[in-house]
Amino acid sequence: MAVPALVVDILAGPPGSSPSNLAWLSNGLYFSGCDAVLKCEPWLSDGSVGDGALIADVNMISLGSFPQAAISFGNRLVFVANDITHGQELWTSDGTLTGTTLITDIRPGPDSGMWSGLYPLGGEVYFVGIDPAHGRELWSSDGTPTGTLRATDVYSGTGNGADGYLAVAGGSIFFSADDGAHGSELWRLTPPGPPVLVSDILPGAAGSQPQGMTAWGNTLIFHAAGAGGREPWVSDGTLTGTFRLKDIEAGAGGSWPGGFPPNVFTPVGGQVFFAAQNTPTGRELWRTDGTPTGTLQVRDIVTGSGSSSPEALVAWSGLLFFTAADGAHGRELWRSDGSLAGTFMLTDINPGTAGANPVGLVLSGAWLYFGADDGAHGRELWRTDGTAAGTTLVADIEPGAAGSDPTNFIDTYAGLYFAASASGTGRELWRTKGSAASTIRVGDSAPGPASSDPTPLGVAGTKLFLSANDASNNYELWAADLGPRRAWMPATFR
Repeated sequence: MAVPALVVDILAGPPGSSPSNLAWLSNGLYFSGCDAVLKCEPWLSDGSVGDGALIADVNMISLGSFPQAAISFGNRLVFVANDITHGQELWTSDGTLTGTTLITDIRPGPDSGMWSGLYPLGGEVYFVGIDPAHGRELWSSDGTPTGTLRATDVYSGTGNGADGYLAVAGGSIFFSADDGAHGSELWRLTPPGPPVLVSDILPGAAGSQPQGMTAWGNTLIFHAAGAGGREPWVSDGTLTGTFRLKDIEAGAGGSWPGGFPPNVFTPVGGQVFFAAQNTPTGRELWRTDGTPTGTLQVRDIVTGSGSSSPEALVAWSGLLFFTAADGAHGRELWRSDGSLAGTFMLTDINPGTAGANPVGLVLSGAWLYFGADDGAHGRELWRTDGTAAGTTLVADIEPGAAGSDPTNFIDTYAGLYFAASASGTGRELWRTKGSAASTIRVGDSAPGPASSDPTPLGVAGTKLFLSANDASNNYELWAADLGPRRAWMPATFR
């Protein structure tokens, strides 16, 4: 295991190049970096020390093109950038200057044509674009100018059809759109067929405004504002297969199911878990098997109208792990198999009402890791195997009440990497394989008590890439060698 090394110092001195939006091409690592002259543009590196080159000065006029939403697409990269002349549009690159081009100017002139992120499906990427003649609609691209086409004209004429909420499920792209007659409703496009209004959930000009779209196999789970307020819905893409799962909160207010992305709905095998609220029981954990009769409150953790407010839902080994505050123990780690008896607090990490407040739940190897405060060691790294006996403090990195405050977890084939603070070395990169002995600081990128404040960005090949600050270069691209892989694994980026 090698210590992190600075890959390239794009912008010497503050504030650094702030690398982001990583994607792996066949010839290296793509990322967005900012320098003093060109500002934020696309860069390429093979990850070795000193290797980093500007791919193209996309915006030659002002403050950079600010490339974003980059995805690998075959042997090329597709991303969104703004060259000022054309606004924010879709670009492609093979990692070379001549191979970096605007795919098409969806909205001619300096105004931007891109409205959403990119969603791959069947050799194309789908997104919401806007052009003067058709307004905001769903588009698709195969990465070529001739293969970049408007896929829908839901709202005929210049009206805005697509809203920007999209999800891929069962070979179809689902999206919310307004056709000018039904309001914002759920639509489906199954290539090469035409767009279809799935259901007019709430007749009228406003529509049901579907959001929180989550794929569950070939099925879509989402929430929409129907006649009974905003409630959970399910769809297989057909009219008869699209229905409200339950009117959890009687009346027009709705239960507002879900939470903050990406944990709006969390599939666990044949069930989907979510948080929802109603007047009698407050905001609690619910689950569904995709039928109205199988949509049930799992447990009223805070009995009565109080709320346990389940958060940080994570699926693991056929179970759901989450945090909840039961009113007596504070916010602690819970688990559920979907039954009343099988839903319980794993252990009271911090006895009393303060709670351990677990954060950053992440799977790595045989354990679920998280940061927690037991009231004696401060916020430190913990792990669980799903049992009370197997829920333990991994290491007391910074003895005392403050703790090391572990964050920015990333799972790799060589263990769990994260940022943590310790006296004398500041906030640096650490690694663990689940034991105190295997929990070690990986170098001291900002020597002494200064902090490099690392943010792991992703893994490609045998390297972990991160943004870090060595106290002189500020935030730049760094890499740590993870050692040989035991088997081929794909690149993974945040």
